[in-house]
Parts: sequence; C-alpha cells; structure tokens
Amino acid sequence: MFKIRERKVVKKLLAVISAMTLSAAALIQSPVNAEAAGFTGNDIAAKAVTYQGVPYVSGGASRSGVDCSGFVYSVLTEMGFGNVPRAQAAWWNVSGLTYQGMPVQIQQLDAANPAYEARPGDILVYQGHVCISMGRPGTWIDNAGNSYGDIRSYVAAIGGNTGLVFETSGSVWPARSAWYRIHARSTAPNAEGRITGVEIDDTNTGATSTAYATVAYRLSVEGSTEPVALQEAAQPSQETVPAAPTPATPQIQSIQVSEQSGNGYRVTVQIDNLQNASQIYFPTWTNTGWQDDITWAQGEINGNTISYYVSANEHGMSNDIYYTHIHIYDQNGNLNIDGVQINGLN
Repeated sequence: MFKIRERKVVKKLLAVISAMTLSAAALIQSPVNAEAAGFTGNDIAAKAVTYQGVPYVSGGASRSGVDCSGFVYSVLTEMGFGNVPRAQAAWWNVSGLTYQGMPVQIQQLDAANPAYEARPGDILVYQGHVCISMGRPGTWIDNAGNSYGDIRSYVAAIGGNTGLVFETSGSVWPARSAWYRIHARSTAPNAEGRITGVEIDDTNTGATSTAYATVAYRLSVEGSTEPVALQEAAQPSQETVPAAPTPATPQIQSIQVSEQSGNGYRVTVQIDNLQNASQIYFPTWTNTGWQDDITWAQGEINGNTISYYVSANEHGMSNDIYYTHIHIYDQNGNLNIDGVQINGLN
C-alpha cells in the first residue's frame, strides 16, 4: 500500500516539474513583455546604424542592398513595425503603422521650419528621398544613462562604423544648427571616401542646405519613454461645460497650374474651409539647386482659393524641374502638405 502511494506522489511531482519546465521554456522563447513595452527614437537610430556600409541597390530592401525607402522599410520592419511604406511617395501621407501589433502614434512635424528640433529616430521625408534622423549632437543617451555630445562617439558606443560619418556642410557643431541623418546614397565614392550605400552625414535646417527635409514623423506607442503628445491632457473640470465646436480642417480640393512660360507659372489651390487655416506657404525650389534656391511665399487669397506666381527669376531662370509645395496649418498647428512638379518651363 505504501509503495503504490509513493509511486503516485512521484508521478505528481514529475508532472509538476514537467509543467514548470515547459512554462519556463515558453517564457524563454517568447519574451513578449519586454519587447512590447515600447521603443524610443534611440532604438530606431541604433538599429539604423547597423546598416552602415550596406551597398546601394535600386529597389533593394534587405541587408544585401537598399535604396533610400528600402533602407527605412528594412530598419523598421526588422524592429517589428508593420504596415511600413515601401515607396518614398507613400511617406507623404503615412498612416496605420503598428509595432509588435500595437497601433503607432504618428506625430507630423514641419522639418522645413528652423524651429524643428531633429531627434534620433525621426523619419525625414524629402522630395524624392526619405531617411532616418540621428538627431543633434548631445541628444543620444545609452541604456546606462550616458550621453554623447558627438556623433562619432555615439556611433562608436553602439558599434557603428565611425568611418562612415561625414560632415557635408563644412559646419562645426553648434554652428549653423547642424543635425545628422543616416541614409542610403547612390552617389559614387569621392575624395572624402564616401561609399555607395548607407552612411551618416550632417545637414542644416537653413534654406541653403543641400539636403532639405520637408516633413518629419515622430513615432511612439503607449508605454514609450518618448511619448508623441507635446501637451498634457486637460484636467477634467468640476463643472460640465459644453465643448466648443472643432473648426473644420482645411482640405486641398484641387491644384491647377496656369500662365506657364519661360518666366514662370502660377499655382492656384482650391481649399475647403480656407477660413480655418492659420498659415499657408508655397515653398518652391528647382532640381538644379536642390533646395539651395528654395523660396517661401504666402500667396494671394481670393474666396476659397489661394494662388502664387513662381518667378523663374527667383530661381536663376532655371529650365530644370520645379517643385512647388503647399503647406497648410490649421488652427491647432497641424500640417497638411500637397504639391506639384513642373518638368521645365516653356
């Protein structure tokens, strides 16, 4: 009788130990909680740095070769992001991103504004280009809380190749408000030793920059140490006060180009709820200067339309490709962007 009971006890113990072992193994194989806690911009920048030296391949989206949008796509998807745009053009109106299955909050910022403070991990969108911001010197902090004031010291600390960090503008921090980006370039090597592929260089927020980002997206999820909200939520009032109606958002309905000649062209934009716009700008530049010749104007308002005449004289009488964007801010500071491309003047 004693032996039978003893065997039953042993079997129960073995069953418990087996269940504990399986549970432990499952925890080891699926560390979901740690990864699902969120991400920071530094995490995106650190992952991007691991791509340094990957060659430029048109249409590429892997560690064997990337183009500009393929680089951003590969970095984010490798981190666990979903619904990442594959084409550069899709970044102009990005939505629906996820991270580890959680919705990603997307804050759209005007990177063309000199007040924009580039942070690590911001996605920078240009006309025909997209890349990842490395932020300003001094904006990087490692897991131990150590801050780095220089891009090369930070890249070295996270295992990157400091030989692929370049200063393109000739500026020395903090002169001219330099900030850095990591991206895939298709240019051939030059005297500086540039490669054809992924590297880090600096650019400036001034209008004379040779690389001028128009839009920046700052990503975050619930639980991130870098929340997307810039303002704290309003505290509930003790009294019930009817909420003020939200002004209708200005929406671009159509864009027309007229009066085109060798001297310039006119861009006319029809906007619904134009009266609720706080600011409207027409940044314009040519492919010749690649935004070295960028100009800003506010246009002329007539009813629900606003127009701006682009003078070729302000762009060196270039007959190359012209780009004119429309930046519309609503009363809450939200930015809506659209634009046209003119393939040379007649």
